[in-house]
Amino acid sequence: MKSNVAKTVFTLLTLLITIVNIVLFIVDNSYYTLDKLPQGSFYSSTAGDGLDKPYVVTFYVVNAGGRLGSAVRAEAKELETGKSYNVYWETNASATPLYSWISDTQMIINDHAIELTPDGVHFDSRTYEAQPSLFDAK
Repeated sequence: MKSNVAKTVFTLLTLLITIVNIVLFIVDNSYYTLDKLPQGSFYSSTAGDGLDKPYVVTFYVVNAGGRLGSAVRAEAKELETGKSYNVYWETNASATPLYSWISDTQMIINDHAIELTPDGVHFDSRTYEAQPSLFDAK
């Protein structure tokens, strides 16, 4: 009788731990996304650089708070459709983002290669090791 109770308790605990792990996995994966970043203060935009590109990239400086210090967020806007999306997030960054264009859809921001297309290679300092480089694909 005691054996059946122990097996039932063990099975229920295993099931509970599995459910908690699944919930934590989903929360963790949905948290680290470029879609839910703070707005920040406008820093600069590539619209005034005289280049005729299909994207305008706007840079924002965000007070990330605490030990994270300041952060830089870059948002790309497709001029044809008007859609905007985040392409760059770096914490503990200089408040002066440095950038240069590689092509009409690629640029380097603070030494990180970015592809401005919606499904392109973006940079998120929270998951930096998991993302490929633009230069590795060639």
